[in-house]
Amino acid sequence: MAVHGSSPNEAQPSGDIARIWREFSWGAIAGAFGEGMMHPIDTIKTRIQSQAILTGTQV
Repeated sequence: MAVHGSSPNEAQPSGDIARIWREFSWGAIAGAFGEGMMHPIDTIKTRIQSQAILTGTQV
């Protein structure tokens, strides 16, 4: 049975907050990078598809 007490190996609350913000920041950077890379490709794809619909051709 473990005794809950204050030991040097326990995580500090400020360390947990810093870890959460670090993970949040990296997630935001990854999301922005992914969206920045895919948005131009999706725009081109959508324009090609809508052009095919307007002209009546199949891609």
